[in-house]
Amino acid sequence: MQIIGHRDIRDFLLKSAAEGCLAPSYLFVGPRGVGKSLMARWMAQCTFCSSSGERPCGGCSSCQRMESGSYPDYKYAERLVNLGAKRGIIGQVREIIDDLQTMPYEGSCRFFAFNEAGALNEQSQNALLKTVEEPPSHLVLILIAESLGSILPTIVSRCCVVRFNAVERAELADALVQRGCEPQRAEVLAAISGGAPGRALQMLQDERSWAFRLEVLRNLTQLPGSDMWEALELALSLEELVPSKSAAKAAAVEEAAFQPDLSGILDIAASYYRDAMVLAAGADHSEIVNCDCLDALAALAQGRGALGLEKDLRRINEAYEHLGSNVQARLWLQHLCLGLTDA
Repeated sequence: MQIIGHRDIRDFLLKSAAEGCLAPSYLFVGPRGVGKSLMARWMAQCTFCSSSGERPCGGCSSCQRMESGSYPDYKYAERLVNLGAKRGIIGQVREIIDDLQTMPYEGSCRFFAFNEAGALNEQSQNALLKTVEEPPSHLVLILIAESLGSILPTIVSRCCVVRFNAVERAELADALVQRGCEPQRAEVLAAISGGAPGRALQMLQDERSWAFRLEVLRNLTQLPGSDMWEALELALSLEELVPSKSAAKAAAVEEAAFQPDLSGILDIAASYYRDAMVLAAGADHSEIVNCDCLDALAALAQGRGALGLEKDLRRINEAYEHLGSNVQARLWLQHLCLGLTDA
């Protein structure tokens, strides 16, 4: 199991495990995809590993079963979904609390990692509070959330809070290259993922997300200097990148990892125009996300200028507001593309 980045957190947790002084309750906080869930499993594997040398060794029976997900003293709960009156969220939380009382089957302790704990409502979090306040002596509870504000202060105060930050671009890019990614693409993935290894690896493994990005960018780079009819054609081209609702539903049944959507188009457009604004402002190029589009970005920055790009970003933000409205996607895409060609 390879963790990308977070050396300080690994050292802290490994030392705690080696000295037998793990806290009863942890709260892992940080951006989505940054590696919180993987760190929880790594922490448990370090504890259960039977090697007398480096941990986790990856070769002992405990490590192999942790890798395969079959070790009995490690449990992981994904975001809970309401299953109706008989098994609502609060009912599932109470089932989990009951399970936490079970003694370890093999190890000296049991680990339970609770992903997206911040999505639990106040009633469900209050149900967990007593376990956090008075945990069984054999339990290490790991709550995983994106922000401290999503967790009740009474729970936060009783946990060892571990904060996860974005991984440095260079370190993440190097890790992607080691996994077979081309260096330039690795730099771009490290940047557009926001330093989140999980997101970068997902984009690396699913070619559709990369192809979608390139096609959106191809259309965006053709907008400057376009006349009205060309802008409308480009809007239609962008619209056609997103499958119909019926096609998207069929793809969801197949559990496709990536699905193109209108929000994704706007995310790429916003990122692209922010990069142009960075260049127009004369800021450091290290701040640029779409570093594989420098020539096109430079031309856009020169042609639109800082004031024009500021207006463009406002237009993109207005388009975001239409996502959940009754306005047809074709209409606001056309409006956006025409606006991005205006002087």
